[in-house]
Amino acid sequence: MKTKTARNFKIAIALLFAVILGAASTLTGCGSGSDNSEVLAKVGDIEITENSVNAFTELMFFLYGYDSSNLSDDEKTLYRADTLDTMVQAAAMEEYFKGKDVFPDDADDSIKQFTDMIYQTEGVRDILREKGITDDTLKYYTETQYYFQALADEVTEGGVLPTEAEIEAYYVAHENEYEDTEQRRISHILVGDADHNDEDRQLAEEIREKIASGEESFEDMALEYGTDGTKDKGGDLDYAVRDAYVPEFSDVAFVLPQDELSGIVESQFGFHILKVTDIRSIRSLAAQRESIRSTLTYELYDIKARELMDEFGAAYLSDRYPSPDERAGLGGGGEASDIPE
Repeated sequence: MKTKTARNFKIAIALLFAVILGAASTLTGCGSGSDNSEVLAKVGDIEITENSVNAFTELMFFLYGYDSSNLSDDEKTLYRADTLDTMVQAAAMEEYFKGKDVFPDDADDSIKQFTDMIYQTEGVRDILREKGITDDTLKYYTETQYYFQALADEVTEGGVLPTEAEIEAYYVAHENEYEDTEQRRISHILVGDADHNDEDRQLAEEIREKIASGEESFEDMALEYGTDGTKDKGGDLDYAVRDAYVPEFSDVAFVLPQDELSGIVESQFGFHILKVTDIRSIRSLAAQRESIRSTLTYELYDIKARELMDEFGAAYLSDRYPSPDERAGLGGGGEASDIPE
């Protein structure tokens, strides 16, 4: 896993899920109620406590697979400051969207699905409890996603959405920062599974022959015979770099000429028939366009969120966690060192 700066961590808090998972009520903080820890910030009547900030930060580390034990106390404080900023923004959004239709009708089901997904591995619940992460923390996390999405939708409406010209200008300014690594869009037909046998190989050969002869299309054969989730997309695996796949797969896919059919490739998952449909560099604008769009959208969102914090009187109450403007004035800019793998 690559290292991430504090700025990326802050963006990750707000934009972790592309599909918003759901919520059921208004924001009241993570595990509030009997929480008697220090109040770090207030927005209107909403109090954000140190315990809730710690729990939310640990949840983000958990969801991203970060080992926070490798961070110093000062580094943890900087990341908690970013989390506090996000929670203050979320509280301001609650005030702004009060009385508006932000949450869906199936919110209860969505939050249960998210919680069940987190707890599906044995022992995870106990691990999270040790970090102070409760069901209320998970519920709060899903709630914030709706507010973030509603605000992002609002700032990108009516032509505010980052334009293609803005995306291209950003790309030109940052082009040298992108890796010059090959990315390939690959389609495959997977025959069999982890227990594949000679009959599966024979079927794969028959399928390949029908495609090679023009008798059947690759996409139709994927739909009819594919045994993984790509079958309904004609076997399309989208763009990826070489290291995204097991070696047996990559060793063929990343030398195969575009639009040519591979032989039968055996891996731990079964037998594959491969076709490369496009080749590009990660440094290309095409590869970076959606990432740049997300970055520019976040910047629009962040400006609006800061305006809401001012509008609803967000107050930072702890000397240990000053406001973003105060941190910038101290020369730190709120930036933490990279999170180690």
